[in-house]
Amino acid sequence: MASLSVLGVAKHFGQAKVLESVNFTVASGEVLAVLGASGSGKTSLLRLIAGFERVDGGSIEIGGEQVSGLALHVPPEKRRVGYV
Repeated sequence: MASLSVLGVAKHFGQAKVLESVNFTVASGEVLAVLGASGSGKTSLLRLIAGFERVDGGSIEIGGEQVSGLALHVPPEKRRVGYV
């Protein structure tokens, strides 16, 4: 398992700000639970990590390698992230 870093991530859909300045790091072997009210951006965050959506700000690193940023988007099939 690789580490995961979400650094200043933002996502907007039109005028709606779904995520803004999200920051966290999960070390290899750690477990993270994402909790929140309906419509708070949990699924959007997971879709950004998996690569199904592009970030509007910030970056995502998996295993120390950047996979998302304003000028970078590694496709889902190259990220080796499971999504159920």
